[in-house]
Amino acid sequence: MKVLNRLFIVVTVTGLATMLAAVSAHAGGLAFDAAGNLFERGKDSIFKFTPDGKKGTFASGLSTYGVYNLAFDRAGDLFVSDEDSHSILKFTPDGKKSTFASGLSTYGVYNLAFDAAGNLFVSDQDSHSILKFTPDGKKSTFATGFNPSGMAFDDKGNLFVADQEHSIFKFTPDGNRSTFANDLSTVGGSGFKTNSMVFDRSGNLFESNDRGQYVIKFSPDGTKSAFASGVRGDLAFDGAGNLFVADHVSRSILKFTPDGTSSSFTVDVSSTSPDKKWEFVGGEQPRILEAGTHQVVLDLLEDRGRGGLVWAPDSKRFAFNYSVHGRRGYTFESVAFFELRGDKWVALHSPADDVSEGSQLVQPLNEHLPKKFNPRECAPDRDILEFREWTDSSTAILYAPVIGASRIN
Repeated sequence: MKVLNRLFIVVTVTGLATMLAAVSAHAGGLAFDAAGNLFERGKDSIFKFTPDGKKGTFASGLSTYGVYNLAFDRAGDLFVSDEDSHSILKFTPDGKKSTFASGLSTYGVYNLAFDAAGNLFVSDQDSHSILKFTPDGKKSTFATGFNPSGMAFDDKGNLFVADQEHSIFKFTPDGNRSTFANDLSTVGGSGFKTNSMVFDRSGNLFESNDRGQYVIKFSPDGTKSAFASGVRGDLAFDGAGNLFVADHVSRSILKFTPDGTSSSFTVDVSSTSPDKKWEFVGGEQPRILEAGTHQVVLDLLEDRGRGGLVWAPDSKRFAFNYSVHGRRGYTFESVAFFELRGDKWVALHSPADDVSEGSQLVQPLNEHLPKKFNPRECAPDRDILEFREWTDSSTAILYAPVIGASRIN
């Protein structure tokens, strides 16, 4: 009979060798309502931020992964594109939901933009067109024959649309099309998608796409320049002319003043330590913050992939699960331990520090393997050690699923 071998390893954190960890300081559709509140799409929710950054949930229970774009009409109603249900939802200011339009293309990506007359324009990638809905919901096709993504209206009523072939088209109110800009992405290849486009009060167009980590600024005559680098995501301007960027890499919303000075408006905290003094932000740039601030006190193994964190009961240690996917399908998964010493977090010795011996499991396996276990039958492309639980503040249980089969008679 073949069985999957599993190994539990108990690690006493106290007494492990230590080394200093590197510390350095380093933030969905977005839309503002008339009162200056910022709305952001979540996975199945819509969040509302007051001007001072306090976060609340405006709507929940929406289609998982379906919420794509947000836009407000002149009456203060919020319109939301929902790709899962192939519809456009409408929320009144007090949160009452209704369906404004349905039956849209099955796999379309729906960006939204309102003109000055209150007509809603919707980009539909499946039908390669832009749909127009009057305030009472009557639908027509405004333009077709290209692959639209991001959209924005200027103050003259012209509609600007990003095409997935690296261009931005300009449509006059009567539908005449011209090319406003080419070569949007510095990365080769076609099929890029603009995440967001928005105009400032001076008529400059700002654009963010999924082929680079930067926000591009186009002057009214089409001159292109880089406004911000190292970020990408959905864009929105507040009433004071500040640009907000929902940066999905750092899981933050950044605020840029008109001169380009940046600050962190809010951060998506994944967990808080039991003593409420520290916050963990996950994603592609995992880090520890001082609670209640946006001050980064520790960057967590950014080059080793995403991971989850578990706090020790006393809040003075934590375990960080992370993974690295190497060449030819090789997967390396391990646990890093950190301890608070004074006001600094330091990294403790972990099994991954012993990989020079061939595997992080070599020493634990030699100490704990049953006599009949044959390590040669384990899969050669998996080296996994997972954090299971803290039994107390100084003892951790790790889980080593040995991926392979041994025969037991």
